[in-house]
Amino acid sequence: MYIDAFIGKEREKQYPYYGGLFRALKQNFDIRLNSEFFDDFSKIERNFRSNYDLVVFGLSYFEKFQFYDKIKNLDIPTIVHIFKPQNNFNEKLSFCIKNNIKQIITPIPTFDQIGKRTGIPCSLFPYGYNPKIFKARNIDKTFDIGFSGMLHQNKYYPNNAFPVPDLRKRIGEKLNSNKKLRVFWKGNDNIKYGRINNILEYAKTINKCKIWIATPAAFGDMTPRYFEIMGSKTLLFCSEIPTEYKDIFIDTVNCVEFKNDLSDFYKKLDYILNTPEYYQNIVETAYLQAISQHTWDKRANNLLNIINDIEKSNRIINHQL
Repeated sequence: MYIDAFIGKEREKQYPYYGGLFRALKQNFDIRLNSEFFDDFSKIERNFRSNYDLVVFGLSYFEKFQFYDKIKNLDIPTIVHIFKPQNNFNEKLSFCIKNNIKQIITPIPTFDQIGKRTGIPCSLFPYGYNPKIFKARNIDKTFDIGFSGMLHQNKYYPNNAFPVPDLRKRIGEKLNSNKKLRVFWKGNDNIKYGRINNILEYAKTINKCKIWIATPAAFGDMTPRYFEIMGSKTLLFCSEIPTEYKDIFIDTVNCVEFKNDLSDFYKKLDYILNTPEYYQNIVETAYLQAISQHTWDKRANNLLNIINDIEKSNRIINHQL
């Protein structure tokens, strides 16, 4: 059973990654989706007339229901997928503790701290991407560098959410003041009008740029954007990479990393644009790694391994009893 409020709804059209893991799982496994509120799991089983081996609370379970009390009869292995630590983070962890969740998965770099706080195993679980949307296209690179997204300047983010609170804003000011570069920039905190909201238009715009910028979301959350850029055969130009992700995003191998204070930003940007072989090697390496390791199908396989570990642990415990 996969529990998520927004899959198949309007919200998923705007943010397709909400349903990325579920749709990959559905291709290969017998899985049911529940998108309605409930407080007693036995009601779910009666409604679907089925018993379940595992429950997964998807990314947007907490986005809509905000339900943190104990769920009755939730007595089978459960996994919770947590993101957006800026939103009700303590309540999310409390939910996991109260419901005896067996495993937490999260793209948040500080996953080990979550495990320590809850006493529940917590694994780093990076986002994936959809290679049917984000892919190499036969489109001319009409821009040198581009970006579209939130600037993280609004009231929804706590003061400690970013090591450099105005990083995206400063990057935009730096690029838009340079008249020699061909820049695509649509950064704004107005969700409806300030950025590209059509996912296909967004993907094609990345294709039109030689380089696309990525910086982490709140509390180091490494968004799907990183993998989408790699899978589009556009160079990933990113701010400082958290230690927990340095084996995935490797400077000068599959991306180019610049300092958060932007002191080396133009030096690295100039080298990328003026060294074609360097540029092409990074783009090709990143693309091959993205398509072979970081699609949502690969993440579904990663989750299956976690599920197998849970089942193995349960068998050991039952044998000991």
